Amino acid sequence: MPEIDGWGVAKKIKTDPALKDTIVCMLTVKNTPLDTLMSIEHSKADWHISKPTTKKKILETVKWLLEKKEKGDREKGKGLLQI
Repeated sequence: MPEIDGWGVAKKIKTDPALKDTIVCMLTVKNTPLDTLMSIEHSKADWHISKPTTKKKILETVKWLLEKKEKGDREKGKGLLQI
């Protein structure tokens, strides 16, 4: 991306009060321990998946992240859908 990288986008989402609860999973060719640290600690992403990966791994991770969010929302007294 010309003006901002994925870490920057994730950080903007996670630091915006209206979007901070949005699940962010980084899917990237960057695969060093520092890259993972940048995704999780610096950008506040919820998870980091390095390529190459499999469709199964991506789907399992997304399912796990959604279940984790739903459990957290239930514990906070919120549902996934707020009407």
